[in-house]
Formats: sequence, structure tokens, C-alpha cells
Amino acid sequence: RALGTPRRKSFSYVLGIVRTMFAGKETEFHRSDCRTYKRSDLVGIGGAWSRAMTKRVAMISEHASPLAMPGGVDSGGQNVYVGQLARHLAATGWDVDVFTRRDSPVLPEVAEWVPGVRIVHVAAGPSAFVAKEDLLPWMGEFTATARRFMRRQRERYDLAHANFWMSGLVAADLKRALGLPFVVTFH
Repeated sequence: RALGTPRRKSFSYVLGIVRTMFAGKETEFHRSDCRTYKRSDLVGIGGAWSRAMTKRVAMISEHASPLAMPGGVDSGGQNVYVGQLARHLAATGWDVDVFTRRDSPVLPEVAEWVPGVRIVHVAAGPSAFVAKEDLLPWMGEFTATARRFMRRQRERYDLAHANFWMSGLVAADLKRALGLPFVVTFH
């Protein structure tokens, strides 16, 4: 090899890194030789997923709850997207909390939805349906309630993913208050 040329990493070297990163999780990896590996194959028998390696994301979807039935007013696009993304992130080892506005007085503060995904019903405005076009005055209260909830948690969030521009306002305020990095998807 020529002087200064980077050394190619062997498959076993990379496999060791993957073992460390994904210990105990069931996800398939494919090599160019068309063999398929599962994470459990990579870590060997008895591999345990370390709590310290789990990432946490706060998905903010102020008007579109994954629990809403598609086809209703303000439900059908964003709520389906948020729900599916939350499920897929949880399947890859993330802990996901979806923050959405409480739109009914009977909803609990936190609902366990599917393994790895919780729905956090944020008190902001009346506990009743409010059209998304009328929610802007309640975003300050949404931010304050979400911030209090986040501070009560034992584990910190690694990232916020805001969905819709009003959720982006909430995420920006949470970044200022908690130092939480965020991304925004505009729907």
C-alpha cells in the first residue's frame, strides 16, 4: 500500500463495531455477498442491550396524534406519518415519546402505545378539539408543559423531531431552555 493511503477495514473489524453499537437488537444487515445477518447473530448468545446505549427522541406533533383515526378533521397525513416513524424508530432501539396536545379530558398524561413508544398528552388550551389554524395562541403553554414533563424524566432526550411549523416553534423554545437539538419536518 502506498504511504499515506488509509488502510481498508476488514469485515470482522466492522462487525466488531456493529456488535458494540447494536448489541441485542433484532435488525437485519446485508453484505454485498448477499448474506443476511441479524443483530443477534452479530452479538452472539446472551448479548444484552445496554440502557446507556438507548437513544431517546421527543417527537412533537402539536395537532396530529398517532392515536387519532385517519379520515377525521386534521387527521390522516401527519398523524399516520408520526405514528409510523415512531414505531420504526422504536423497532431500531430508540425510546420515543410523541408529544401531542390533549384534545379530550379523558386522555391520560402518558399512554403506552406500542413497545418503545409513549404518547404524551400535553395540556395546552381547552381539552377539546381545536382546529390546527387556531392553535398558535396555545403554543407557549404547550412548550411550558412539555418542558416541565421533560425535566421530570429520569433520562434526558437526545433529540427533538418537530412535525409542522408550530411544533418547530415549540422545539426551538425547548432548545433554548434545555439545550435539546432538534429537526423539523414540514407537512
